[in-house]
Amino acid sequence: MSLLSRLAVSAARAYGVLSSKSTNVSADYLVVAGGGGGGGYAAEPGSPGGGGGAGGLLTGSFANLPVGSYTITVGAGGNGSGSGNGAAGGNSSFNSQTAIGGGYGAGAYGGGASAGGSGGSGIVIIRYSGAQAAGGGNYSSSGGYSIHTFTGDGTFSTNSNFSPIFSIN
Repeated sequence: MSLLSRLAVSAARAYGVLSSKSTNVSADYLVVAGGGGGGGYAAEPGSPGGGGGAGGLLTGSFANLPVGSYTITVGAGGNGSGSGNGAAGGNSSFNSQTAIGGGYGAGAYGGGASAGGSGGSGIVIIRYSGAQAAGGGNYSSSGGYSIHTFTGDGTFSTNSNFSPIFSIN
């Protein structure tokens, strides 16, 4: 940039007529928490342990998601139990949207117990229209959408391919 151009930009900024605008993204999200683990059961007839509950599910959209980095938390499935209650599933979250983990399965007590199964893990999926303009998770595209899938904790960063736009006010 020439000296004259740099001086013009500096003067424009000093007088408040040049501003930078961040490019925001509109994004849809799906947040699923981990499922609860099943309870163990005794060998006695009619006394099985209970199944764990499904993890919570949230869907929605952010019409104007600001440029930045967002922590993604993916809840693990709760462990099944050998002879007691299973464990609750873990919560999943994205940008203050938190899906609650599934409840544990109750155990039945007695002799000769069998283990309950573990709950399934959560997942967070974020999609937006157009070419890839963010980073994080496993990236794919389909039907004109960019899709970021998180099966574990991570960071969704909308600034990785975004650039500021300057305008004269």
